[in-house]
Amino acid sequence: RQEIDYAFDGKDSVEEIYTSLESMGSDSQFGQSTLETLSQMSPTSLKVTLEGLKRGSKAQNIGEALQMEYRMSQAFMREGSDFYEGIRAALVDKDGNPKWSPASLEEVTDGIVESYFEKLGDRELCLVGKESAKL
Repeated sequence: RQEIDYAFDGKDSVEEIYTSLESMGSDSQFGQSTLETLSQMSPTSLKVTLEGLKRGSKAQNIGEALQMEYRMSQAFMREGSDFYEGIRAALVDKDGNPKWSPASLEEVTDGIVESYFEKLGDRELCLVGKESAKL
């Protein structure tokens, strides 16, 4: 538990998490295996997931949290997203070599991350009022 807290607790960015894990050194199996796992993941997904965790912790109620997660899910399913590239690499071609876009954490802008939380207009998840549970 101590290594988990050291690596993740209070970190505001994925880059800070990487720095913490790297600072654990080669003697830390947890640090090394976690770095290896994270390095295989979509940089966009890593940043969006961390932002979702931060925003979710500030949600006023479960409906607000579910609405945010629904927006994220719809953005992850956009055509050309890393979701489809991950499926291609793991299940279709089975080459295990996804071509993420953007390819690095540095290339994932705040604007890209923000786009995963944008309102969906008439496709918005509505859990309260007379439009209860509208999908």
